[in-house]
Amino acid sequence: MAPLERIKLEIVLHKRQETMFEVALGVLERDGKSGFWKGNGINLLRTAPYKVGRPAMLTHLPLM
Repeated sequence: MAPLERIKLEIVLHKRQETMFEVALGVLERDGKSGFWKGNGINLLRTAPYKVGRPAMLTHLPLM
C-alpha cells in the first residue's frame, strides 16, 4: 500500500497533471526503489496502535 500512497501524495501535493504511471516513473528515477516507501515509518507509527489495540479492546469489552 505504501507505493500507491506515495504516488497519490505526489499527485495531490504537487498538483501534477501526469498519470499515475508517469508519477511512479518519476519517483523511481529521482529516489530509486526505496523512494516508494519514503515517509512510511510515520504512517506505521500512526496506524500501528490502532490496528493492534482495537482487536485487543474488542475481545475484552462486553458486547452491548
